[in-house]
Amino acid sequence: PGQGNFPDNYVIQTRIQHASAKGDIGIYFRNQPGNQNQGVYTFLVHTNGTWTITVYNNGGTPTDLKNGTLGVDPYGQLNLAIVANGPQYSVYLNNNLLTTVNDGTYLQGTAGLVVGPEATLLTNNFVLSSPAS
Repeated sequence: PGQGNFPDNYVIQTRIQHASAKGDIGIYFRNQPGNQNQGVYTFLVHTNGTWTITVYNNGGTPTDLKNGTLGVDPYGQLNLAIVANGPQYSVYLNNNLLTTVNDGTYLQGTAGLVVGPEATLLTNNFVLSSPAS
């Protein structure tokens, strides 16, 4: 999507679920619109029950910022929220703070869902609200 009037700070809320045994699913945020590989953050849920927050630079090179274990079934319904406020990003899983990352590479950009190769994603209630608080 184009940048348009997208807010700089926002909260993303959604419920996602793996619908296949392969591939990563998640949320992208602070995406730099334009030609391919302009830069983006991702929060990915892996089928082995782990998660990763990654920033992709202009050119598509990934840098993992943080990772960990979900602590819940990666195939269950996951209520996710990401609060993007300035250079701070907080991720909530099932209404509990999972992690916070500080990285000022991108301070604005669009948001959406990630469906990796061979993955199938079920989702509902994708909500983006602003301002983040």
